[in-house]
Amino acid sequence: MDFSHFSLVELAAYISDYLQKNGFDCILSGGACVSIYTENKYKSYDLDFIPYFSFDKKKLTEILAKIKFYPYNRYYKNDTTQYFIEFPPPPPAISNYYVSKSNIIMIKKYNLKLLTASDCVKDRLCSFFYFNDEQCLEQALLVAKDQKIDIEDVEKWAINEGEKEIFELFKKRLKQ
Repeated sequence: MDFSHFSLVELAAYISDYLQKNGFDCILSGGACVSIYTENKYKSYDLDFIPYFSFDKKKLTEILAKIKFYPYNRYYKNDTTQYFIEFPPPPPAISNYYVSKSNIIMIKKYNLKLLTASDCVKDRLCSFFYFNDEQCLEQALLVAKDQKIDIEDVEKWAINEGEKEIFELFKKRLKQ
C-alpha cells in the first residue's frame, strides 16, 4: 500500500481504524497526539499505539504486513512513508494513572482513537517530571494552549504524582 500522500493524522487514523477492525484495540499516544492537537506546531514521525491488552505479536506482524508495514528494529516501517509505528506495552497508562477515556475523531472515513487533550498533556508532563525532558514540557504547553483541557484534572493528577511544584511551573508558563 502506498502511504506517500498521507499526512500524519491521516495515517494515524487509517492505522487506528485498520487495527480496530482486525481485533487490536489500541490508543494513539505520545508525540503524534501533540502533532495532531497542535496542527503540527510540533512534528512527530512515530505513531505510538498502546494496546489495551496483551497481544500476539506474530499476528500483529502478519496483519501489518498486509498493508506493507514490516518490522524495523522495535518499529514497523513502510517504505512509502516517513512515519513509523511503535507498540509500547499495554495497558495505556500515564505513570500510575490508567487511561480509561479516549478521544475518537473521524479523519476522512477512518476513526482515530487517541488520548484526550488532557491526557496528552499529562503524558508529556510525565516525561518532564521523571526524565527532566524540557521538550516534553514545551509539548504539554503547546497542547494546553491550543486545546481545551481539564486543568483541574491535570492538577489533581500532578499532585497525586507528587509534582505540585512542577505543575505550578507549568501553570505559570501556560499563562504567559
